[in-house]
Amino acid sequence: MLTVLLILIPLITGLLTFGLKGSGPKVLGLVSSLASLAVVAGALVQFQHAPEALQLSVPWIPQLGARFQVGLDGMGAMLCLLTAIAFLLVFITIYNRNYERAGSFYGLMLLSQAGLVGVFTAYDAMLFYVFWELALIPVYFLCSMWGGEKRIPVTFKFFIYTFTGSLLMLVGIIYLYLQSPDRSFSYAAFTNLNLPAPGAVLVILAAVCGLCHQDADLPLSYLATGYLRAVSHAGNHDPVRGDGENGPLRYRSLAATRAAPGRVHVV
Repeated sequence: MLTVLLILIPLITGLLTFGLKGSGPKVLGLVSSLASLAVVAGALVQFQHAPEALQLSVPWIPQLGARFQVGLDGMGAMLCLLTAIAFLLVFITIYNRNYERAGSFYGLMLLSQAGLVGVFTAYDAMLFYVFWELALIPVYFLCSMWGGEKRIPVTFKFFIYTFTGSLLMLVGIIYLYLQSPDRSFSYAAFTNLNLPAPGAVLVILAAVCGLCHQDADLPLSYLATGYLRAVSHAGNHDPVRGDGENGPLRYRSLAATRAAPGRVHVV
């Protein structure tokens, strides 16, 4: 299953990297990014001929109706390709740099990549939320440990900023879950919901606060400037901003008005 490999490769190599020393972390990071790019290329070829083979749905937390449901559509495939290329370029660019605790640095980078790919491929809202946090948390440690002079206050503000937005997004997800007839987090179940207008407003606000707060088109300048400076000092690209702009488009458009007056059909 190529879709699962896209997540497992950076996840497993990231965990292994924490235990390596010397040049091991950077070599494994580069090999991992090359392998991810090769798997994405294979997934794109398969997507042209048998896209259903890239879908996987197995029970995850059956008591809550959550499933490990991942797959690739056209948008997700392109975003996974861009992610693989971006991380490969980052690892090539910083290959000659020497970092303290290099194993932790490259391990956090790879875990962030696993989270991003998970965001782009998740078809279960709870799974999406877990991957969303997996993409965010490593960035916090990257900036706080390898950022610039003011990295601590900047990353603390970044954590509060994103954590608040994530909680609001979780509220929206739970509300949709409670409205689904079969108590499911699946994207398919969410698309068939007919919500009352107040509930739809809640979902839209939760999506805006949880996702669009990381959009480059809607920045809080004093925070974004400091955060990007910390990312730059860490030798990192900006996975969070790319995540906020592109990854959750499937979930960012959770609600749109249609059908019966006074009600909203989730699409």
